[in-house]
Amino acid sequence: GWRAGIRLCAIFTTCIFIFNMIISIYVLAKHGSGSAGNGTVVMYTGKCKTTKRFSLWLHFGINAVSTCLLGAGNYTMQVLNSPTREEINKHHACSRWVEIGVPSFRNLRWISKGRVVLWWLLALSSVPLHLLFNSVVFTSVGTNLYSGIVAPKSFLERSSYYITSCMYGCNYSQSDPIQNTDWKDRVEYIRTHASSFERLENAACVRKYGQSFISDYHDLIVVTSNNSLTVSGSSGGNPVVIPFEIYLNTNNARLYEWICGFVGKWCDTRQVAENAKSSGWEVNGQPIEYCLAEPWPEECTLSFNASIMFITLICNIIKAVCMYCTLLQFKESKRTQLLVTLGDAAESFLKYPDSTTAGLCIATSKTFKDSKNWVNIRRPQKWAGREIRWFQAAPIWLWVCVTCVTLLGIIVTGLLLIFVRAQLYGAFDSSAPTLSQYWRFGIGSTDVLTLVDLDRIPRGTLPLIILANLPQAIYSLLYLSYNAVLTRMFASREWSLYASKPKAGLRTSWAVGQQRSTYFLQLPLRYAIPFMTLSLVLHWMISKASFMSR
Repeated sequence: GWRAGIRLCAIFTTCIFIFNMIISIYVLAKHGSGSAGNGTVVMYTGKCKTTKRFSLWLHFGINAVSTCLLGAGNYTMQVLNSPTREEINKHHACSRWVEIGVPSFRNLRWISKGRVVLWWLLALSSVPLHLLFNSVVFTSVGTNLYSGIVAPKSFLERSSYYITSCMYGCNYSQSDPIQNTDWKDRVEYIRTHASSFERLENAACVRKYGQSFISDYHDLIVVTSNNSLTVSGSSGGNPVVIPFEIYLNTNNARLYEWICGFVGKWCDTRQVAENAKSSGWEVNGQPIEYCLAEPWPEECTLSFNASIMFITLICNIIKAVCMYCTLLQFKESKRTQLLVTLGDAAESFLKYPDSTTAGLCIATSKTFKDSKNWVNIRRPQKWAGREIRWFQAAPIWLWVCVTCVTLLGIIVTGLLLIFVRAQLYGAFDSSAPTLSQYWRFGIGSTDVLTLVDLDRIPRGTLPLIILANLPQAIYSLLYLSYNAVLTRMFASREWSLYASKPKAGLRTSWAVGQQRSTYFLQLPLRYAIPFMTLSLVLHWMISKASFMSR
């Protein structure tokens, strides 16, 4: 029965607490010396692909744990707000009705204060889990702002060269030389270190540098096959060097627009890479033969926030204590036990009839809800057999709540997509990526074009974490809302089956004879498990779509 279910929930919650505690102690003991402040510990520094892979699976595990904790807490909360027979008799005498077998916020007014306290502790301890838990582990992206030049092959062989200030469509033999001494130093650095640069073919060069954050390469030489790119206009003259520089600027995020020739529109680097294989590639009007890129050690980090884990552990242990208290609170005789399932209620009322509802066996829920004094409805009633649809099992107010939460989730998702698209239009005046191209950003990838501008949001880690995880809280409400609807649907179905299939026997918490006892409360496991799996996948995808990154 439900005691076995809560016992399993309590054991699972306790194991999660112990596991999280061991992980926290291990990380702090091994990596505590790499503290980055604010309770943050750096667990790994190195290749960005490795960091991303660790983050992907760690967040999958975190969302699996948080989803199971949400389900375990919801299971216990439904048990806690189930009435006892004594409470039912008390409120029936006052012409008040209570709900059995379904999650009920209304029942909190009629049940004992101790159970109400436990219910609220379970509910409130879930909030930090959804707003903080996903940010226990986060990544920091190490990126390089690089300088690049377009130059002929002779640049690599000559000590004399000409740096032009003209970027596109110029007569380079007549252009004035650039006066920026910083550029002169940079170009000289590139020339003297070119022997250590790595050759990248055109398609590979476009793919590698056609992204917002580059961690494994630095400065770049884009080698043109135009050997006449010289001051004299012939292959024997001093080579002309065309410089370009990358600035990390979210207000004008044209980080790799040079790949498409500074055309002022969305640069589809994937298409450019494909074209580079067949028809070639041009930069600043110059045909490109290959690239020379400076290898650079990667410095992406995977960090652990001990402060957030501490809050999570507190919420975790609160849930476990509440579950054990629920088990300890009900150890009396069966008559004083909670009526958790419809079978419990049927068994109780068959053994101990209720005098206040005597003679009202065909009354509907509407009959009791519409009457303030049940004495006045004790009269012969006509049976009106009618077909009940699944959606009618849930009251209108619950459907309104489900609809509002669903619309809220859709609106938030839509606004975020509109924001990203508007930001891309702001970066590229004439065009932005199509809907099909959004997928190319990848799952859990950090891109400057999808960063949220936080100039008007208070600085600090906690506000950022809460903002990033707000969609998690919304979809947790969505899970609880749909769970309430489905539970009422299957409760109505179960009650109907007692009439059409009486041989099945009552499903009670304490099975006797032909009665049945199951671990689930109302939602059958063949529906509950896929439902929780879907919730897990949604939460995991949200954690990869909205997250804090440094």
